[in-house]
Amino acid sequence: MASFRIKALRRVPRPGADAGAHAGEWRLLTTLPDLPSAHALADALGQAGVPARVSSDAGVLGQAAPSRIYVSRQEFARATEYLAQGARAAAEADPEGSPP
Repeated sequence: MASFRIKALRRVPRPGADAGAHAGEWRLLTTLPDLPSAHALADALGQAGVPARVSSDAGVLGQAAPSRIYVSRQEFARATEYLAQGARAAAEADPEGSPP
């Protein structure tokens, strides 16, 4: 279990001091309910060419704790458009909006 904790802490730099950027360079994009979901979205953003950072108070990888995704100020518009495209695609896939 300790290996999960070490892995999670390495992948969760705080925007600003730990990420090697000035505090004003990172903007909060969204908050997700858990760390794995936040990492998945950050990885997808990275694959789309938008570098992202995850910050969370979760002590271990599987813990449910709010996790924040930050993107650089310069990439914020692209990141919000990426999220909007995902929302539109989800709405088109399920036009009736039936609950899961």
